[in-house]
Amino acid sequence: MRPGANESAAIATLKNLAVSQEQFRMAGYLDRDGDGVGEFGTMRELGGEDSGRLTTAMSVPLVSRGMIPKEAGGRFLRSGYYFQLYLPDGPQGWTLPRATSLCDAGADDAEQQFLVLAWPASFDETGKRCFFVDGNGTVKAAKNDDWKFSGETKVPSPTLTTLPVFVTVR
Repeated sequence: MRPGANESAAIATLKNLAVSQEQFRMAGYLDRDGDGVGEFGTMRELGGEDSGRLTTAMSVPLVSRGMIPKEAGGRFLRSGYYFQLYLPDGPQGWTLPRATSLCDAGADDAEQQFLVLAWPASFDETGKRCFFVDGNGTVKAAKNDDWKFSGETKVPSPTLTTLPVFVTVR
């Protein structure tokens, strides 16, 4: 696939993940504090795998099995891009989902935010730009020419998303 087509596929995947997360939250599949406001979930939970944390059973997975990482907190590869989900670790931080618990943050933080980063599997060959979507559902992109995030070793940090170089994808 051409880099441009991979970038378009990455944007579509991020948009779909935002919708899936919102469906998960609105259905209240996870409500640790019992306040009637659902929380965002892990990729395994979105895929219908019960983590032991779900407060309501899921009847239909919200993402395909190919999007479920092999290990907790892992990333998945799709259309030449890696995707990594982060969940809140307090009001300002992010953590990778762990096998047994979501994070140390309270449920109220997990009711508000999630973050998915996407970057090329091979810079310049499978794509150039890096992307993210968060709990607002807006996909943002940045040129990756200086950073050259690529593959499993040159991975962006969630703090990168605060930089003004990211612009909304239309």
